[in-house]
Amino acid sequence: MPMTSLFFLRQESNTVKSMSRFRGKIVYSLSIVTDTVEPWDDRYELYSNVIQRPYNVTPCCLLEVHMGPDICPKAVLSKMNEQSYTRLDVGGDYDWKQVVSFLHAGISNGVRLYDDMDLPETDMEEFFKILASYKFKEFWLLN
Repeated sequence: MPMTSLFFLRQESNTVKSMSRFRGKIVYSLSIVTDTVEPWDDRYELYSNVIQRPYNVTPCCLLEVHMGPDICPKAVLSKMNEQSYTRLDVGGDYDWKQVVSFLHAGISNGVRLYDDMDLPETDMEEFFKILASYKFKEFWLLN
């Protein structure tokens, strides 16, 4: 069963909730912030706390990551059961290849890139070809 459907079913039925516990925690959105800054909003969780959890947390709608030098996209993804989020927001200081790590075919509600992305001119064509291969509803590149 897709994570989004399971998320809503768990809210309606304790039976579904108890029988699907092995799939980990499912949340509407997951907002992660680098350990190198203080979270400025209660919705953000420190990267180290997310990685040290004994269980997986899978966002069904939004993955928001405020990147820093400590964040490894593969480690973040390993703490999810699957990539089921439909929107991706990335901010902070990051490389374009880190963005690509978070992309998946199910992102239908868009990608938003904020702040400082390292994208050398020599890599621009490759980056935009990769983006063009996905069917995003919207794409924002904000500085």
